[in-house]
Amino acid sequence: MIALTSCLLGCTSSGKLENEGNLAALYQMNGSALDPQIQLRQLSDSSLRVDLEIDREQLLYMKGSTDMKFKSHLDLTYRLLGPQRAILDSGRVVLRDQKDAEDLGLLRASLLLGGFKGLEKAQLEIRYEDVNRNSGSTYYRTIAFKNPSSRSLFEKRSLDGRPATGNTLSDRSPFTVHYLPKDTLLFVRAYTREFPIAIPPYARVQDESFDFSPDSLFTIRSGDTLRLLKEGIYHFQVDSSQNAGFTLFRFASGFPKVVSHSAMAYPLRYISTLKEYNELAQHEGAEDFQKAVDAFWLKAAGSIERGQELVAAFYGRIQMANERFSSYVEGWKTDRGLIYTIYGPPSEVYRNDQGETWVYGSSSSVLSYTFNFIHVSNPFTENDYALNRLSEYRYGWGKAVSGWRNGKVYGIKDIQREQNARDAQLRRQRVAPTVWY
Repeated sequence: MIALTSCLLGCTSSGKLENEGNLAALYQMNGSALDPQIQLRQLSDSSLRVDLEIDREQLLYMKGSTDMKFKSHLDLTYRLLGPQRAILDSGRVVLRDQKDAEDLGLLRASLLLGGFKGLEKAQLEIRYEDVNRNSGSTYYRTIAFKNPSSRSLFEKRSLDGRPATGNTLSDRSPFTVHYLPKDTLLFVRAYTREFPIAIPPYARVQDESFDFSPDSLFTIRSGDTLRLLKEGIYHFQVDSSQNAGFTLFRFASGFPKVVSHSAMAYPLRYISTLKEYNELAQHEGAEDFQKAVDAFWLKAAGSIERGQELVAAFYGRIQMANERFSSYVEGWKTDRGLIYTIYGPPSEVYRNDQGETWVYGSSSSVLSYTFNFIHVSNPFTENDYALNRLSEYRYGWGKAVSGWRNGKVYGIKDIQREQNARDAQLRRQRVAPTVWY
């Protein structure tokens, strides 16, 4: 059998928040929305450093008028707000970059803020705009200054001393973790247990409190070199009696990309029956595991060409979910990852301090595809959201899963078509019958 998945695995290619408006562009596949990695580091009781990284592929480079270099223009404006939204610090940074057409990589910037000594908390706002594209977004974060275990007091660095943004690790490369106020002993809680994946949106989930007892516990000194060999959650603390601290997540090699057939098999649980999934899992580690994964997609697609299209779309969404929605588990396992994988990018996204609302198609349709995700307070991450599950999602979920299983890359156009058909059907039923006298 020709492997449907071989190209995917082996080929590469070049504090109240305001409602920010429709943010759907952030979640579009290969979209143009700016999504920089931002890390806050509290250097003292009166100074804060903001490290920012952005992929150059997210910026629009235009040829200059006097040379053939491609140039970008990123405009950053920031404000640090105290009580009654008083401005404690503000400023503007302009990043101009030029590159050859094939150049990739990251742009980096650091901001140093002050003026908050003695305050318990403040709110940071950063507006970043791609001037060439005339588009941008705003970043909000509430910062607690009085908590000695705040994650902003920790910093991960590469061995060359460079601060590293992001909290995910996907290999065994060495690094260091520093507690910025002083050289001290750090407690590390390790959680290497398995966490369940998200369940269908119509199913009720039983609330269970998280057991904070670590699977293992060890200590290091601030600045020690580490290699995390096991996948799991690593929570760094100066006070092990509290839950607060700094967390790193060690995911599978290659994360957020899908680079193994095991990683391709697990998400199939969303569109397979339990029997199919159990039969698939029996092949894990065997030589025919790839053939088992391919057989699933070939059965759904009916042809190799169609199967390759399904594989590229499905696992493209998995990777996007990993990049955007990872929390204490990989992004595809989360509630937002579940909805994103099956339905695709939403047409509308709204966010405030309580959570996010996703809308697919028409919000006024009787066939609702509006999903509300509630922000969860989690000591490990600020990116944890739980779906408000409703029984009326069952019909739409069934249509979407059936679409995938019948060789269709299910998405917003299918939803709009179903909404239009259902609304038209109801309109016909409401027309008063003609009465003849």
